[in-house]
Amino acid sequence: MKLMKHVLKMLSLVKIYENNEILKAVLEKTLSLIQKPIDNIIFNNISYSKYQSNSTPYSGMKYIVNLRAEKKDTTPVIFYGFENLERLKKKPEATILQSPAIEYIQMPFKVDELSEKLLKVIANDVNSDGLDKQTKQNIALGKIRIFKHDIINAVNTVKTVYKLKRNGSIDTQKENWESVKISIFMEKELIRKNTIHFDDIVDNIVELLSQEAISSIKGNLSYSEEKYKILLKHLEIYSKRNKDIVVSDAENIVNHLNELIKILETVKL
Repeated sequence: MKLMKHVLKMLSLVKIYENNEILKAVLEKTLSLIQKPIDNIIFNNISYSKYQSNSTPYSGMKYIVNLRAEKKDTTPVIFYGFENLERLKKKPEATILQSPAIEYIQMPFKVDELSEKLLKVIANDVNSDGLDKQTKQNIALGKIRIFKHDIINAVNTVKTVYKLKRNGSIDTQKENWESVKISIFMEKELIRKNTIHFDDIVDNIVELLSQEAISSIKGNLSYSEEKYKILLKHLEIYSKRNKDIVVSDAENIVNHLNELIKILETVKL
């Protein structure tokens, strides 16, 4: 009876992230053989995926990176898989193995080996976010790539205004005007979305960009947003004057966003 209580208590403290139910059952049985008390631990397959259809060779490692980066969950983790540790360390996703309270055990393994890993991972101190410097840098680089991609899309959207520079009959110009108006008004929050995006990621990328660069990015976004609001206002009604203002503002916005992109390109992605 006491043994059963010990097993149930121990298994309740261990979260097994495994997509294969048969393997999960085997792991639960293996863990039940360990007699030493265990604190809260995550036992995670390197290929685990919250959504099984999205499972990739190292999706389990990415899952823990996101858990620690986004949820600030610093629960000790033991990764397991059939891959040799030295080979695994060469994979980009494996930088997480350098983080505190993280261990890896290759399958198949002996109960004594697992017991040692459990004690080792529990004894490890965890810092505020539980991530090593390289993994944090990888996260930051990923966020910069996405942000840069979004800004490039914003530039291309604003450039649709350049259609208005074409010569032609008044009817052709009005057709271009309506076409551009529809395209732009589908993205009314275009710059605003990127401003919010940057505010969300700035804490993650602060080590990759200087304060001067960050201030410059914010300034360019702020300026572009104000100009974009004016552009939208003048796009509401066609007139020769409005056409000139819209084209001028679009060129101005594109120039400022391109300056922002140049700053991002100083970081080696």
